[in-house]
Amino acid sequence: MKKDKNKKFSKFQTIFDFKWLFYDFVKLTAIIPALIAYRPKYYYINKEVKKDFKHNPTIIASNHNSLKDPLTMLIMFYYRRVGIIGTKELFNTRFKKALFTGFNCIKIDKDNVSLQTFRQVNETIRRGHSVVIFPEGTIAHDKNEIAEFKSGVILMAKMAKSDIYPVYIVKRNHWYERKKLIIGEKFDITSKEKLTNNDMNNLAIELREKMIELEKYSHNIIKKPS
Repeated sequence: MKKDKNKKFSKFQTIFDFKWLFYDFVKLTAIIPALIAYRPKYYYINKEVKKDFKHNPTIIASNHNSLKDPLTMLIMFYYRRVGIIGTKELFNTRFKKALFTGFNCIKIDKDNVSLQTFRQVNETIRRGHSVVIFPEGTIAHDKNEIAEFKSGVILMAKMAKSDIYPVYIVKRNHWYERKKLIIGEKFDITSKEKLTNNDMNNLAIELREKMIELEKYSHNIIKKPS
């Protein structure tokens, strides 16, 4: 009998997913010092977001202003498995390829996105895990402005039958401050019908606007004590 490649894993299969064995081992051995260093603080836009976000596999779209952002996402989401989408340059040596493959990172060629990338995103969601993507496509050198979002994030969500949660990483002014993360409302993709290129571009613009709202929200958080 032919396997259904779109069939979701059972909860048991998701928990005991041996494909993530290396990922789990590294996290278990390194998580305590990582959490001490970061002391994560989460802000949810509303109670409904907090309830839904923690329990469902999803695509997480984050701002990107540092090389450490992928590591930040791994530490901040210590309680769930996340596959990070990274550029092909991260896989350009045998060691880095083995390391990032072990962490179930998903390789992407920004100039020529392959079908394999979309398949890996789909499989990660299907296995009950989440995917982190930086829709700006590159590190934003202007820290005060979120760059335009690539529409690929919309297509990935559509193909994986997943909604998107915008997440904003609040930059620390000092290394000893708590690392803060703002989690916005679910960006509905699954209810959309067939999407044209223009539709996806417009949705990417709309998603960026949601991220800008989170960025503005962060200004109030920074003023408050942790």
